[in-house]
Amino acid sequence: MEHSKKTLLTRFVAFYSYKGGVGRTLALANCARVLAASGKKSRVNGF
Repeated sequence: MEHSKKTLLTRFVAFYSYKGGVGRTLALANCARVLAASGKKSRVNGF
């Protein structure tokens, strides 16, 4: 019996700027929403 191998691809995306107030959180939330709407899983960490 053959087992099919499924390749998992994990991508990491960082929104970085040393300056505050440039819209990182909004851009991150929009990106996560678009991924979720297309059926992808996403995890969001904000600092």
